[in-house]
Amino acid sequence: MKLKNLVTAGLSIAVLFTAVKYLTFSNQQNQVKELLQTKQCPECNFSNANLKGLDLRGFNLQGANLESANLSGAKLANANLKNANLNRANLTGADLGCSGITFNLDANDRGANMDFNVTAVPEKNNPENAVVGFNMKTSDRGATMRLNLPGCADFENASLQSAQMPDGTIHP
Repeated sequence: MKLKNLVTAGLSIAVLFTAVKYLTFSNQQNQVKELLQTKQCPECNFSNANLKGLDLRGFNLQGANLESANLSGAKLANANLKNANLNRANLTGADLGCSGITFNLDANDRGANMDFNVTAVPEKNNPENAVVGFNMKTSDRGATMRLNLPGCADFENASLQSAQMPDGTIHP
């Protein structure tokens, strides 16, 4: 009799666990559908969601739970990810919408060297790595101009612990 009760209890727990897992998955699918239709789902739970390659440019995901979500290859330009939880999220190859332009002119008594560069991510030594920034330095040897263009995803106060960044590195 005890074995029968244990088996019944075990099966009941398994069925309950499966039902909760299914309802959570179903609810998350509905939230993804809502997100794609309305372009906003602040504070939604997308933990472990597969958002791979989605065009989320300009979407409002402020305060959303994206822990362990797959955002690889997603387009996130101008996305609002303020206060979002992106711990352990996969952002490999994601387009954060940032662009930086660098123009260098280096001169000496033997000639001049000019360099022009456009990067997907603004350089760290730009003015506080601002979303929009301009910096120009000159000396008797040449000039350097750096410009960050608008369009970056907004990660203000977002948590990125152990997230895999677009370049494949793991955020501390």
